[in-house]
Amino acid sequence: MRLINTTTLELHTFYNRTIPRYATLSHCWAEDEVSLEDFNAGARDKAGIRSGLAWVDTCCIDKSSSAELSESINSMYVWYQKSVASYVFLEDVDIEGAGWMQDFADARWFTRGWTLQEPLAPLSVRFFDKNLQFIDTREGLAKDISRITRIPETLLCGMWSEYRTTSVACRMSWASHWQTTREEDMAYCLLGLFDVNMPLLYGEGKKAFRRLQEHIISSSTDDSVFAWISSEASDEVIHGDGLLACAPKDFAHSGNIVSLVSTARPPTTVTNKGVQVHYAITGKHDLRLTL
Repeated sequence: MRLINTTTLELHTFYNRTIPRYATLSHCWAEDEVSLEDFNAGARDKAGIRSGLAWVDTCCIDKSSSAELSESINSMYVWYQKSVASYVFLEDVDIEGAGWMQDFADARWFTRGWTLQEPLAPLSVRFFDKNLQFIDTREGLAKDISRITRIPETLLCGMWSEYRTTSVACRMSWASHWQTTREEDMAYCLLGLFDVNMPLLYGEGKKAFRRLQEHIISSSTDDSVFAWISSEASDEVIHGDGLLACAPKDFAHSGNIVSLVSTARPPTTVTNKGVQVHYAITGKHDLRLTL
């Protein structure tokens, strides 16, 4: 893991147990973002915290290395989770303006798929406007953030025990209105929300989201992963993926789904013939489906 020394503006690499305390810096990418290569070449005049160590996805990841990119994306939720604080820079919000709360609700940060994990994972989240003026903490803005993101206010205020019992379908619904530039990233940015690790295969298109669901099925007994409604009116989408959704937007109406975890029936399995599930129709008979 690379961290920026915000005093010397040098990059330092740490491994596993040697990682010290650090903060994360969050913002929406622009066209002139500083990459790792730019940073090493001296392009370091970006806003940040005054002192200490910080991690930011723009220049702390070597994106030219597919192995490092895959490791970073699979580790990103944990990195946010282990940070002492996350500082969110909203370049399209000015708290000096009369309608700044509406600007906050419309901020691009709340539509970018990669930031979906950031209101939840860090220990502390602090929001700043375009002039680096402090807006408020995640807890102070919890009601507004919940209304924007559909993430329950209780989770934003630290009720992590509730997160463990939140259904797969409900978590998917949070992502139903967020967007990514690349189709595959809409699946990859959700890995941490479901505690899933899987290799990145850019070029696979919507197959990435199918793989994500298969990994969720393999590691969970929560059947709400099947509680979705197709967002497209085409035979290809309705019939092409059987029990599995094609995109997070198919879960747009699943926010109130409660997980029903059954330990009495055989586990759901994913085979080369499809997804196999077992359900009891009566006390004596089982229905086995492969779709």
